[in-house]
Amino acid sequence: MLEDLSYIDCEDLLKSTGINNVSQSSGEISFSCPSVEHFHGDNSPSARMNSRTSAFVCHSCGVRGNGITFLAWHKSIPETVARRLLEERYGGGGISAGVGTLEEEVKRIMTPVVVKEEKRTPPAESWLEKFYIDWTVASGNPTDYVKYMLDRGFNYQILEDWEIGYDEYSRRITIPIRDHEGKLVGFKGRSYNDDHLPKYMIMGDNYNNKKYYNFQPYKKSQYVFGLDVIQKIIDSHYRIYSDSCKYFCICEGELNTIAMNQHGFYATVGIAGSEFSETQCELIKKYAESVVLFLDNDKAGEKGAKKVVEMLSPYMPIKIVQNAPGDAAELDTQTVQELISSAQLSLVLQTAGKL
Repeated sequence: MLEDLSYIDCEDLLKSTGINNVSQSSGEISFSCPSVEHFHGDNSPSARMNSRTSAFVCHSCGVRGNGITFLAWHKSIPETVARRLLEERYGGGGISAGVGTLEEEVKRIMTPVVVKEEKRTPPAESWLEKFYIDWTVASGNPTDYVKYMLDRGFNYQILEDWEIGYDEYSRRITIPIRDHEGKLVGFKGRSYNDDHLPKYMIMGDNYNNKKYYNFQPYKKSQYVFGLDVIQKIIDSHYRIYSDSCKYFCICEGELNTIAMNQHGFYATVGIAGSEFSETQCELIKKYAESVVLFLDNDKAGEKGAKKVVEMLSPYMPIKIVQNAPGDAAELDTQTVQELISSAQLSLVLQTAGKL
């Protein structure tokens, strides 16, 4: 069955990528073929595109395909990137046709820039001392929040290693957030009581609220949680880990990342699922050679997996964990190992219509 590409505005596709002599008549668009095989240019348009299906052919040089393959071929970009650009532009979920050009979008997405946060006051390292918990001592007479973390299966050492603490002001467990170089940029707060909402919050003073922390919230789209830990391993003298740390596991959220580390998967990073950003993509590209996606088994996780695959697959192989009975922080080590080892290639899942 042919893919339905009727959502593509074919005339805009051609015009916004710099194609010349574009004209439409009775559902067929004629245009000058951009192939270099036309040594003197295709001044008398020999290419045709169906405005409903986007199927095209050049009757002179023979090149043919559809709207996706046309954009990929014309602009020398991966088909996965071309597909995402067309879906964002014409599929209803992104910008509308006529806002900028596809030419500009191609340049933007193929030459991404790691965006720096606006100037803000980050937390001082001394906040780690204010939030500090001696987990070994605290377990002897556990409070509700200590019991919550221990009941979830986290051991004392892993909680110490990741500097997990507690904030009396927000009544939340604190998770330090560091950039890929190890600089403290903020804290994520996690409620230990399901009735205390929101479950997760980015800690810091908003400009309209009473100041307490004297630092501003960080932007989660600018950081990949756990990347600093992997970087330490890669940079350390423990060479045995260096190659294995080039193969990342990407999971959803901070606690799942910490749980994966406890399960022995040290090269694990955390993202916010469907909110995967260009900046995060660039950071992972810089360090990883391949990835395994272990996102939550829900609609948000499925959406996140699709977005990560679209953004990262042009640069590295991707496998995806399927049908996990829970997330990493809910499962035992053996189950996690079995899920990771049975992860399937994203290309296989796409071909089977499962992604």
